[in-house]
Amino acid sequence: MLAVQYLFAPVYNFPDPKAFSGNNLYNPYQDLDSNHWRKSNFQVQSRAWAGVTDGSENSNEMIDSVFRFLSYDVIGISDYMHINTYGKEKESWIPIYEHGYSIQKHHHVCIGAKKVVWHDYALFQSLHHKQHMIDRLRPHTEVLVMAHPRFMGAFDPEDFTWLRNFDGIEILNYFRISIAHWDSALSAGNYVIGIGNDDVHDIMNPDEVGQFLTLVNAEGLQGDSIIHAMKHHKTIAVEIFRYLGDSWEIRKQKHENLEQFREVRLYGDTLRVRFDRPAKAIRFVGQSGKVRKITEEESEANYIFQPEDTYIRTEIEFPTGNTFYLNPVVRTPGATPGTPEPPDRNLLYTWIYRLLAAASIAFVVFNIVYLRKRFKKRRKR
Repeated sequence: MLAVQYLFAPVYNFPDPKAFSGNNLYNPYQDLDSNHWRKSNFQVQSRAWAGVTDGSENSNEMIDSVFRFLSYDVIGISDYMHINTYGKEKESWIPIYEHGYSIQKHHHVCIGAKKVVWHDYALFQSLHHKQHMIDRLRPHTEVLVMAHPRFMGAFDPEDFTWLRNFDGIEILNYFRISIAHWDSALSAGNYVIGIGNDDVHDIMNPDEVGQFLTLVNAEGLQGDSIIHAMKHHKTIAVEIFRYLGDSWEIRKQKHENLEQFREVRLYGDTLRVRFDRPAKAIRFVGQSGKVRKITEEESEANYIFQPEDTYIRTEIEFPTGNTFYLNPVVRTPGATPGTPEPPDRNLLYTWIYRLLAAASIAFVVFNIVYLRKRFKKRRKR
């Protein structure tokens, strides 16, 4: 039954990747109000499916209480293959679920989900299967995020040179850090945002809560406002440094003392970033993840775009150990980054693959039936 899923898989023609280019520079933070940053988490599992899935000890009320204690504005509960309706009566509620039941953890965070998509490839996934799942999820999800790609090697950084039609990558997650995957997508000219989530499975364990988050610059806390801001790249992924065993009070203090942005602005071809206190290091990272410049022990830094720069994203590490990952400033021919050419289906190869897959499944089934008959005959003897 699991093998039959693979009969639906298409074969794609993936276009060659093209780096960002153009005479204009796009900065998603250009004129933002620094008072509108909303602290958000979009990955935490509650008790679902009669307690079968991980997170069975997390009640909705416990999740809400703990994240409110740490002063979160947006709390997204992402049960496996299930849209949790807790808090649905509130304007801030966002329908979210974590898609995927493959053994290698090819998962997706579906933010603003319209329904649960049940199809998946459970045993293994090639690049073609991964793209097909994105295409299946895309029409039913406002913001589609690739979950913890490094976890269990579910996605290689090279995959993101080719994959298209999604909105973000969970670069910060309790299980894995996936920065190389993000740079691979950006280097291929695919503007996707970086997301940080705790991915909590035990809400009462302080080591799992409050380390990774996403700041969303939205005018209001309504679900539609949060989704609109994410679709327009107004986010920052954040890691809050912690020691294993930190108490809840220590964790709360770290959140209350979180560093604040003052400015992320373009002045001509110069990018200026400015904060409320000196940073340990400000790194400007470009094509292929190469560090283009480092500024140390300053509360602001400038970077002048060079002709060879296709994108520049900024990492800010503070003496506290907290690190902020900004979405990139990119070259573009217009006002905003264009959508890269999506892969199209190769109909000939798709049907050849399906015929071969069907023949293979039929061969296996035939042999199972044949061997069972032979076994029964031997038992009768």
